[in-house]
Amino acid sequence: MIRIRLLGSIQAFREGREVPSGTPQQRLVLARLALAEGRAVSADTLCEILWGDRIPASAASTLQSYVSRLRSALGRDAVVRQGGGYRLVDTDTDVAEYDRLCERASRADAAEAEMIWRTALALFDEPLPGLPGPWAEAQREFLRRRHRRNLIACATGPCERGGEERLDLIVRLRRDDPFREDLLLAHLRTLDALGRRGEALALYLDMRSRMVEEQGLEPGREVKRFHRRLLAGEPAREDALSVPPRPREFVGRESILRRFTSHLETAAGGAPVYSVHGPAGIGKSSLAVEAAYRARGRFPDGVVFVNARGADERPLDVGTVLAQTLLSLGVPPEDIPADSDGQVALLHRRLRGRRVLLIVDNVFAVSQIDRLIPREPGCATVITSRAPLPDVAGEEVSLGGLSEGEGIDLLCRLAGAERVLSEVAAARSLVDMSGRYPLAVSLMGSRLAASPGLGLAEFLGVLKAVEAVKDVPSERTGVRAALIASNRYLDADLMVRYRLLSIPDLDEITVEEAAAATGRSLGETESDLAEFVGLSMLIPASDGRYRFHDLLREYIQSYASAPERRQVLEEILDLHLAQAVAARNLHDPDSPHLQTLPTPATPYHAFADGTAALAWLASFPPRTLRVLRQALEAPRFPFRLGLSVIQALEWLAEHYPNSELIRQSLERIAILASESEDDRALAKVLQIAANMFGSRSGGLNDPGLSTACARKSFRLAVEVGDDLTAGHALRSEAFLRFTLREYSPAIELQTRAIEHYRRAGAEASIANSLAERSRAKAFLGRYGEAIAEVEDSVALIESVPGRDLHSGILYTYGVVLLMAGRPDEGVGKFAESLTVSNRAERDKRWAALTHMRMADCRLSSGDLRDCERLCAEAVAVAERIGDGWTAANTLLIWARARELGGDDAGAARLRGRVADSPVDKAILEVPSR
Repeated sequence: MIRIRLLGSIQAFREGREVPSGTPQQRLVLARLALAEGRAVSADTLCEILWGDRIPASAASTLQSYVSRLRSALGRDAVVRQGGGYRLVDTDTDVAEYDRLCERASRADAAEAEMIWRTALALFDEPLPGLPGPWAEAQREFLRRRHRRNLIACATGPCERGGEERLDLIVRLRRDDPFREDLLLAHLRTLDALGRRGEALALYLDMRSRMVEEQGLEPGREVKRFHRRLLAGEPAREDALSVPPRPREFVGRESILRRFTSHLETAAGGAPVYSVHGPAGIGKSSLAVEAAYRARGRFPDGVVFVNARGADERPLDVGTVLAQTLLSLGVPPEDIPADSDGQVALLHRRLRGRRVLLIVDNVFAVSQIDRLIPREPGCATVITSRAPLPDVAGEEVSLGGLSEGEGIDLLCRLAGAERVLSEVAAARSLVDMSGRYPLAVSLMGSRLAASPGLGLAEFLGVLKAVEAVKDVPSERTGVRAALIASNRYLDADLMVRYRLLSIPDLDEITVEEAAAATGRSLGETESDLAEFVGLSMLIPASDGRYRFHDLLREYIQSYASAPERRQVLEEILDLHLAQAVAARNLHDPDSPHLQTLPTPATPYHAFADGTAALAWLASFPPRTLRVLRQALEAPRFPFRLGLSVIQALEWLAEHYPNSELIRQSLERIAILASESEDDRALAKVLQIAANMFGSRSGGLNDPGLSTACARKSFRLAVEVGDDLTAGHALRSEAFLRFTLREYSPAIELQTRAIEHYRRAGAEASIANSLAERSRAKAFLGRYGEAIAEVEDSVALIESVPGRDLHSGILYTYGVVLLMAGRPDEGVGKFAESLTVSNRAERDKRWAALTHMRMADCRLSSGDLRDCERLCAEAVAVAERIGDGWTAANTLLIWARARELGGDDAGAARLRGRVADSPVDKAILEVPSR
């Protein structure tokens, strides 16, 4: 066995004994072969590394002499000739060992990771010291950057490194990148874990001031959430997860809470389920959250709270509930599979070996949660619902109202014991009038607390005026009475703002959304929200959001006028449009629709980086679509705003599972545009529909409908003189024809699209159409034309501002070169595309797709080992994010590599995985050439 050391010094060891590694030039050859990890390196490449552009006539003989000396030192069979190059056999390096250890550490649990990280990081030293030339310098820089990424992974991961040692590492890393938020969060957490909470709070305030002043940005969501925990004095551990704030004034229910604790104890080693049902306003959610806080010591890996929205007109489906649970467990949005089977599998993998309490609030039907309930020993589930859920096994509680004593106790806590007990008869009447619902009692107590001069008897007289209302269900009477009383004492403008907040169909509302709804500044809005929380009219939720109690929103929303509804929905959609445009400019800049979107009325929204933009795109579009659907049903809604929102979110065709909601929005906008005789707008919405219905993934795929929409869009666009939309419509149909393998029609359609783009002066769209046309020509075997055309595309895009963001054209260049039999050049273009897309922080689907193409190149060039490595990376990412098409194609490439390597059984297993996958086999490409 040969061991090559490349970190700290260049040394070679044979059977444990050091052997001469030669001159710097000879060590350069040794290092290049060693870093190839058993793959062959061509003689041309080695000569270029040694001499650059000035390769002497004696290069071949000199290189041969270096190889001969290496054979003498390492063993004759250690360096073998392969093709036109050389490779090392039976060799390992400290760089490869370092990489293996870092990979193990990133996958290990916290306890094991600490030891592995220590071993791995101790290995690293100055890479390739003393080696001359640009290749060696480039490799040194590459290895240093990779080491820094590993240091960051160690500092921010679950590894439980010693406190001061970890802190020193974080401080060193932050000197070079002080605004990197994962390092800032790790810094805050480590200070808190060391008992230095005061320093953590001071660090947050200092960094927030610097970020606002120097970058114009607030700290991110996770940093803000951690800061709130520091202020609240809560155990600010990573595993605190997503439980809402503890109820401020929780009274009674002690016997039920004891039953809950007892059930957990008797079910030790199992996975107990505890369900609570009762009418709205009875306190189910507060009970579940209080139980979670009391029991959290039994669940060291955290508490997860998910609202299933069972009281809404359209409760969440099981896929959305699963996705929200995974997000709360810390799964990045881009890693959540699109299908429920993948989500369930990922959920159980995340829970395996962990002790987590899951609270699923507001469940409507068992179908929302039947696949969600953890079965892993040590986990537990609490479910709340209005009606019993007979098919859920476990302990069941029917929750009733407070006792009279508990109701008076709650009033005492809110309005003051001396004041309440001095008018105990009136207090009893108030509790009775509330129906003994905690929500109604809280509203009454909060109102009394806000009016110190108001006597209980006087307040009771106000409420009796509404007691006789007969058209309100009994469960809402106390709430209605308390709110009418609040109207009498609250500032009229404040009540108007409260009503406006209730309008959007959102279970939680952000400060930005609240400001948009009320037309107030963020500072003024935060003050309003704090006052509503103090009056028990809003509940603080996670991540700086606020939510209504269902009954409260139902009641107050009924008083909103039609003009108020329309105005509020327009303002929130305009805010979401600004956020979507900002997110997509970072995350998906290639979209042609970004060029045609109007400037939102809301000031332009900024994201810290592409990761923050991706997080927004993963969590907000479902909220936006809910508001859009609500707005489109309102009379005289400006449908062009809805069209802009759909344009900004066109990517949902492939990424959002609720395709029916998208379809409904498209149909409604098309109807409104047609009724308004606005053919220009109708052409645009039909073109977007053609794109969405032509997508090969997602739930909207309908080639026939896509074709019809594209052709009608083109006809209307030509009639109104909109060349840009006409070009987009032709390009949409061309893409569909390409996916259906109708390459000649695709070429003809792209040619027509280019003519319209030229008239519109849309150079970026011309470049993209040229690239797409070149790919279709390559599939017809017209490789010379295809290469010339994609080179024209690259030249054109280089003249357009922001060309670095067009990684798609580089990707297409790689595909064309691969198909033309030039796989080594193709790998280079794919690598360049991947570098550019990483700089633009595109999503992981793009990375999986590019790795698949690079694997295909390696297969074509005969580098089976690297092919399989790339396949493994592509399949892992594609399966994790639910991209079945990329996963299946990659598995077929992988199977071909196994066949060529003589592993027919392995190839059969891989093909079997493709056969078992749900992806449509008719749309798969033939991966081997």
